[in-house]
Amino acid sequence: MEFDNYCSALPLDIVMPEDDDDNASSDVNFVVEIEASHTYVPHSMLEDDSSDLRLFDNLESEAFRKTFKVKRDAILHQTTSTATVSDMLFEVGVPLGIQEFMIQRILGCANDMARQKRYAGRKVLRMRVTAEVTQFVDDDFVLGLAVDDRVCGLVPASESSIEALEKVEIEQGTGETCSICLEELIGGAAAARMPCMHLFDQNCIVNWLHRNNFCPLCRFKLPARE
Repeated sequence: MEFDNYCSALPLDIVMPEDDDDNASSDVNFVVEIEASHTYVPHSMLEDDSSDLRLFDNLESEAFRKTFKVKRDAILHQTTSTATVSDMLFEVGVPLGIQEFMIQRILGCANDMARQKRYAGRKVLRMRVTAEVTQFVDDDFVLGLAVDDRVCGLVPASESSIEALEKVEIEQGTGETCSICLEELIGGAAAARMPCMHLFDQNCIVNWLHRNNFCPLCRFKLPARE
């Protein structure tokens, strides 16, 4: 079975009253509205070739929405553009390992808007990004998660809980993969284990927890930053 991730980036040809505020910075800002819909597929469904496609309608899902305001140079300059867009996608839960084509579409839209005469002279350029992400999770996450336990927003984990993560040195030949960057955990590399026992590349999970206080795989929550 194949599950495709999707992303569209479209210009919004609108001007809001606050866009022409004389007190606003003279630098053109980009306002990027992102909605990321996440669908959670249990691993057992991938292993069962006879799975009824109609069951996909019952998969667990949730959506994150956030609006970002970034400076023109941050999203258009070659040295900062990729990191700027990656950070935005990361904040709505898009794993680093599948961001590349989304980043290219968002930057393509931004550069097209910056070149078009119709947007010349505007202080603010607006775009809307829609992303659809498939994440593969443990079966008990999909079957056992109550609706009331859903994550309804992105809250950073507390610094003390991040520092308390168990540090693990990966052994050679384990074949384990970080579910955030989707890269193999190479022997000797630094990794960190969440209290729920899921293992990640140390840099990946620390960066993730600075934005989200839950495990990317099972949604186990760490204490939130106050």
